[in-house]
Amino acid sequence: METYELTVDPIYKIDDLTTTQITGSVSSVNDSSGVIKMNTTDTSYSDRNNSVVVQREPSYVEGEATVRVRQPNEDERTSLKYTVSIDLATKTVTDITDWEEIREDSTVDFN
Repeated sequence: METYELTVDPIYKIDDLTTTQITGSVSSVNDSSGVIKMNTTDTSYSDRNNSVVVQREPSYVEGEATVRVRQPNEDERTSLKYTVSIDLATKTVTDITDWEEIREDSTVDFN
């Protein structure tokens, strides 16, 4: 039987988001400590420093959690097999995402 690794996480929610539209292409994304910084090649504003920073206090959807099912012996790109959403109040599964099926049906080349 294959070995699987389970992790349980709260479901993060985003409150009060203000956006500004820019055009360009994202060159990298770095996510740490609740801060997401995207370095961009910005073609719409010449006076910007080529970055967008989103800062927020983490908040969670109450009464729900996500379980990620991974195969630790596979590479990071394909190790996630399923994501299971759980309603903690009713102790029921509300959604299952089969990531292998999504990768098979995707038009994006993951290599």
